[in-house]
Amino acid sequence: MSGRFMKNRAAFTLVELLVVIAIIGVLIALLLPAVQQAREAARRMQCNNQIKQWSLAFHNHADVKGHFPIGSQNGTFGPRQTWVITCWPYIEQSALYDRYDVTQAFHVSPHIDQSADTGLCAQFVDLYFCPSDGGNRLWKGDTYWRSRANYVVNFGNNAEATAALKSAPFMHNGKVGFRDITDGTSNTMMISEVIMAAKDTHNDERGDIFNDDIAAAWYSTHSTPNSGVDSIRVCVNEAPNPPCDTAAAKKNSARSRHPGGVNVGFGDGSVRFISDTISHSVYKALGTTQGSEVITLD
Repeated sequence: MSGRFMKNRAAFTLVELLVVIAIIGVLIALLLPAVQQAREAARRMQCNNQIKQWSLAFHNHADVKGHFPIGSQNGTFGPRQTWVITCWPYIEQSALYDRYDVTQAFHVSPHIDQSADTGLCAQFVDLYFCPSDGGNRLWKGDTYWRSRANYVVNFGNNAEATAALKSAPFMHNGKVGFRDITDGTSNTMMISEVIMAAKDTHNDERGDIFNDDIAAAWYSTHSTPNSGVDSIRVCVNEAPNPPCDTAAAKKNSARSRHPGGVNVGFGDGSVRFISDTISHSVYKALGTTQGSEVITLD
């Protein structure tokens, strides 16, 4: 009986096997986009949470110092450095801050060790990076190696926001506090995303967060998110880097690898996803502190 059963049992034919393989292939093709979307949703949420941490750091800095971090400084206002340094104590990086000499520029040792990744500014901190961006993290565009980042602060609609303009929450050689945001903190953008250079060796200042050069550690609202041509001191106009030039009018658009827009931290500590299709007039209004615009943001 057992022998007859084994003898008469049907086996898969080649056609049936091919059909099964084809069905499995179709199922994988159907499931893969859903898996990719779920992964991107998780990455976007992580990015959202990191911007939230930066926003809280700005608040804590203002509570202690009476103003938000200085966007960038140079010359008589102080040695060359940016907002990142003074935020270190408020993002649990006191060990880095305690070793940093705020009376010295960012490019001297031990802040940066030339052609080495041992300097304080070359150390990777999780809050620097959005997981959706695959760009390289270390600046090697010259001998002053330092970390890049995906998060930069809002300098408004000006090529270079200064204390005299009083137009944005961060500026060069100027301080801004809560009292200066007369448009309301919920209507004022503080920090958003940029796309880092694709290669460490690219001499491209986008996301160069320790550098006080124009458009290195900040973004402007000249163009809506993920649009326009970035104009900065040095850049590499080579895909997958965003388009850029070195024209006189310096500007740097907020950009991300998230489909459809960018994460933005506001002055009230909230984080919102701003669509690429936002009205440019509304977007520029969100970039100012004292514009007195009437803003409707859906």
